[in-house]
Amino acid sequence: MEEPEFSRAKFLFFADHLNHPSLRQIVAYVMRKTGGRRLPRRSDIDPTEIPTLLPHIALIDVQQSPWQFRFRLIGTHITRALGEDNTGRYFSDLPHGSFMPWLHVMCECCVAERRLQEIQGDIHWAGRRRTQIEAFYLPMSSDGKTVDMICAGADVRRTES
Repeated sequence: MEEPEFSRAKFLFFADHLNHPSLRQIVAYVMRKTGGRRLPRRSDIDPTEIPTLLPHIALIDVQQSPWQFRFRLIGTHITRALGEDNTGRYFSDLPHGSFMPWLHVMCECCVAERRLQEIQGDIHWAGRRRTQIEAFYLPMSSDGKTVDMICAGADVRRTES
């Protein structure tokens, strides 16, 4: 299977370039809930406070040494747009030729740098229509030191090929 083409994607490493209102609202919500801590905790997020934003959220479990990432939860907007639900699956178990190798590297950067990462652009891969994506990856820590989860937000739109 052909590898994805990211040549038209912009990789951004700041929180100030988010365009989609739901993504800006998710980041603002999580940052409000941190109580001044550098890294938010999973327990900071109360789904009952943000029901309209949940379709755009994914939670990713982080294991280090070696790097392993697992989708704990994927919002319905994301699963519908991508045409599959990978909740509970490790990145390494997903088919090669998708954007998973790229996503793995993005999550590694998020954990290593302990700061929000963002991407905007078009993603292409064999057998699928062009997909436009804007997404962020926000590190989270249950102990305030070790990143053990990533809160991701995404707006994904299938476009004509």
